[in-house]
Amino acid sequence: MIKKGLQKLTVFFVAFLLVFSAMMVNQKSEVYAASDSTIIEGRFQFVVDSNKIIKFAREFNDKGELVRVYEYFPNTKYGQDHGKKIKFEFEIYPNAAIKFSRERNTKQELIAVYEYHEPSYYGDGHGSRIKFKFNTYSNGFIKNAIAYNLKGEITQAYEYHDAWYGDGHGSKIKFRFELYPNAAIKHAVGYDKNQNAVRLYEYLEPSYYGDGHGSRIKSITDLTPSGNKYVYPVANRHAPITCGIGCYSGHTGIDLGVSRGTKVFNIAEGIVRRIQASCPTEGYRGSGCGNRFGNHVVVEVMKDGKRYFVYYGHLSQNSIKVSVGQKVSTNTLLGLSGNSGDSDGPHLHVEVRLNDVKATSVGSTIDFRRLFGL
Repeated sequence: MIKKGLQKLTVFFVAFLLVFSAMMVNQKSEVYAASDSTIIEGRFQFVVDSNKIIKFAREFNDKGELVRVYEYFPNTKYGQDHGKKIKFEFEIYPNAAIKFSRERNTKQELIAVYEYHEPSYYGDGHGSRIKFKFNTYSNGFIKNAIAYNLKGEITQAYEYHDAWYGDGHGSKIKFRFELYPNAAIKHAVGYDKNQNAVRLYEYLEPSYYGDGHGSRIKSITDLTPSGNKYVYPVANRHAPITCGIGCYSGHTGIDLGVSRGTKVFNIAEGIVRRIQASCPTEGYRGSGCGNRFGNHVVVEVMKDGKRYFVYYGHLSQNSIKVSVGQKVSTNTLLGLSGNSGDSDGPHLHVEVRLNDVKATSVGSTIDFRRLFGL
């Protein structure tokens, strides 16, 4: 009995040494599992099929933590210059969540960088969770970027002011294109190098991003003359004021006469504090829906050390594009104008409240045009 026990222990110990030696740096070995095998080479593990075609490879740091995953061009065999045939390189957190990934061509030149919706884990449907694809030159200089939602639909495209990926590219946007899932352009916004929105571009319909869209511009609207960092809430800066401050008792905002479905833009950078989106698009005098504002967005803005709350009222039902708590930049599309709430005709109501307190007299009201220099 003792002899048999010692034999079993010896076999176990030898097996342990074989596995351990296979994991040591600068050693090579093969560990087979099912129909695939794993080739261990220093910090790398290559998963290959029976013909040694590489499916993917893992790289570990000195602590044994996963740091990268590699995918290769089809029919790349282990040991046949496989290091020069990498197609994708995934930067990985130790829990296998993806930081970002790089794509290379057959010359091993960088052609794209991908970012993912968080959290995304390698091997767990990560290909359908891409958030941004940055098309780049071989030196990392960005050509453009495409944004996707969780359905895999295109939502936006970006072009940049001389930007390299990873070198503050997020603050070097030159154009932002709002897109439909089929890549048709809704509109585009141009930014200066200080990231102020300066122009709004409207396109002939249909115009598709990347398909000669530059020659299909319908109109260009200046948004920030004289370098102003604030924008008018609608593209037409000459939209008529149908009801100003004090036009009737208790009216402490400004009504802009715009047609139903007009795009409403955020005047100044801030944080969305409240929204109402479910009031019927067609309101009526005396309606209390949305506290009489109907469908609306309230954005908190800090200016000169003071807290202002900007109300955008009477929007169309289910047209609001932002969410509570979202940080919104100047010129962010908030929604579409309508006739919801206490209203007898399509218009946009813009009201500013200091510390979110409604003005009690005409003299204490705040005109958004004067406050923001518009």
